[in-house]
This record gives sequence, structure tokens and C-alpha cells, in this order.
Amino acid sequence: MRMFHGDFWTNPHLIDENDPTGLYTWDVRNPGTGQLHECLDRAIRWIDDRIV
Repeated sequence: MRMFHGDFWTNPHLIDENDPTGLYTWDVRNPGTGQLHECLDRAIRWIDDRIV
């Protein structure tokens, strides 16, 4: 299965007004196998106050 960066562009869901929003989940179906995959992503505040 070929994936493109845009398929997983979650940044708009991870940060709201300079604060992490919490866990973001979505499903992706592999068209080759038909398998459904649950994806999880989140932003965190680093020790030096950066959001990563």
C-alpha cells in the first residue's frame, strides 16, 4: 500500500490555540488487504515548553 504524507496530516487536530488537544484517533483501511487500522496521534508539551 502506498501512503502519502497528506494521508496522515493530523497537526490541525493536535494543537488548539498553542495547547495540545489530547489524543486524536482515526481509522485507515488498507485497500490491498482490506484490513482496518486504528491510528493514534497526540502533541505533548516538552520539558523546555515546546509542543512536539
